[in-house]
Amino acid sequence: MSAHVTTASTVALRRACSYWMRDEVVHEESTHRAQTNGDDFHDDVNAHVSGEEEESGSEVAARMMMEIRPRIEELRERGCEVLSEVAIAWNPQADTARVLAVGQARDYSRAMPGEFCGTIDLVVIDEPNKAVTIYDWKTAPPGVTPKDATDQLVANAIAVSRAFAARCPDFDIAYAAVTVREDGAHWAEPVELSVFDLEAAAADLRDLLATPYADAQPQPGPHCKERYCKARGTCPATSMAMTHAAPLSAASLVKYGPTRPFGIPIESDEHAAWLLTACDLIEGGLDAERKRAKAYADRVGGVTYPDGSVWKGRESKSARPLLEVPGAVDVVRAAGAEDAIGYSTTWAEIARVIGKENAASLRETLTEMRAVKSTSFKTYTRTKAPKIKLLTTTTTKETET
Repeated sequence: MSAHVTTASTVALRRACSYWMRDEVVHEESTHRAQTNGDDFHDDVNAHVSGEEEESGSEVAARMMMEIRPRIEELRERGCEVLSEVAIAWNPQADTARVLAVGQARDYSRAMPGEFCGTIDLVVIDEPNKAVTIYDWKTAPPGVTPKDATDQLVANAIAVSRAFAARCPDFDIAYAAVTVREDGAHWAEPVELSVFDLEAAAADLRDLLATPYADAQPQPGPHCKERYCKARGTCPATSMAMTHAAPLSAASLVKYGPTRPFGIPIESDEHAAWLLTACDLIEGGLDAERKRAKAYADRVGGVTYPDGSVWKGRESKSARPLLEVPGAVDVVRAAGAEDAIGYSTTWAEIARVIGKENAASLRETLTEMRAVKSTSFKTYTRTKAPKIKLLTTTTTKETET
């Protein structure tokens, strides 16, 4: 069994590249602000669902929770059972699944060899309507679209359909990703999966999991960054790219050779100093190359990848309170939003302090005072080509009819 097992959240990455699955590959753990905010939000949702209400203390997570609590309570009032952080293990060969834990940290230590694991952020069991819906939280800052989570959600839907088969026989299974930001939440319309959809998806996932990876070679692409590959820092493809991006000193060439000067233990100040200099050069070089890629994309209308997705620039606008305008600060204070005033005052922070409706009214007042600054800029993102649904969804009830 590989030290780096495939879980539901890594299905999309494994479809694109299996090199990271190899036993000898070193994974690097990294923590960034967005990840920390997401973890805090997950903890707060789980605390609310379980009745503990021990919040993480994160202000960002608290703002995100403002619209989640009422929705969860609404589901419960409708007679739905709501479960959070449901860890499930699916045996692809036996096509059976079991619940490992509910409301706990993502721990798959109880999984058996050969089992495929995943954790569902929220499972809603609607017995009156014979339906089970799974939700996945996708936290993101304003203006940022989370990456497609279809592979992860479908894999988890397969596991749920098997694990809850006895309790929820013939229940409809659906999934949805919920985009949660500081300034609001978007509950996408759930996608229903028929029995035939689930069987086809299970066969596809079973084939993917059975694909050998012991000798898999790196397949660099957008997925390296977009799918948060933890082997990116030590991958030979990364090392090769860095080798070409920074010149090597004569001493480094002699000691380490030209093929893999990066990703090895730092043994001396000389080595560390060279590495820091190389990183500075690489950062500057990458900035210059990205600018060239943007100019090319603007000239030809976008960069098309082999999978049909297109990376291009799109005009965007943003507006922020301009408190330097005489009287603007007084208006904000009069509206009760003094606690939102900071080095960079944002609408999200104002809404958190005085509520959305009052924030909207304040924004109108500041706009009339010309105390709102609008900025136009271009953002470059990759948009996937629309997927073609190969299987027509037919429910069991329709088939029986």
